[in-house]
Amino acid sequence: MTRFGWTVGASVAALLCPGCSSPLEPVACPQTSEWGTAGCAQVIVIVEEPALDAIEGRSLTVTAKSMNGGIISHASNPRFGRFRMLLDLGPFPLTSRIELESEGVWLVAYVIAPFDDEPVVASDSVLTHVDFVGVGEVPVVETVRLRPQ
Repeated sequence: MTRFGWTVGASVAALLCPGCSSPLEPVACPQTSEWGTAGCAQVIVIVEEPALDAIEGRSLTVTAKSMNGGIISHASNPRFGRFRMLLDLGPFPLTSRIELESEGVWLVAYVIAPFDDEPVVASDSVLTHVDFVGVGEVPVVETVRLRPQ
């Protein structure tokens, strides 16, 4: 996503959070980029394990994409179930001002089989809106459920 010439960076929040009583509690937006981060949004993602024949070595990938298709976060090999994704907004020029606001985000889950002609064996997507807040602020956390089939 490009907003006023800035790009939206990406990172995934770790499941273990120092000082949090629960790894899924919202946390204050960290400064995650050496170039500066304008803010973040957080999403709790619940991915149900598909009822597929046993595929040895299959993996799960969850991607967050902006409404214009730019990738803003990516989680490789998270476990099925519940985890938190942190969507960073940044970097941006220090002399510019950014308006933090609600943004539409597509969350897409892919179940991938290794060494296959058609590696994606199941997928699902959902559109949600997230509210970006500034660094140091605690965002409202959205929860989405994905059911790859």
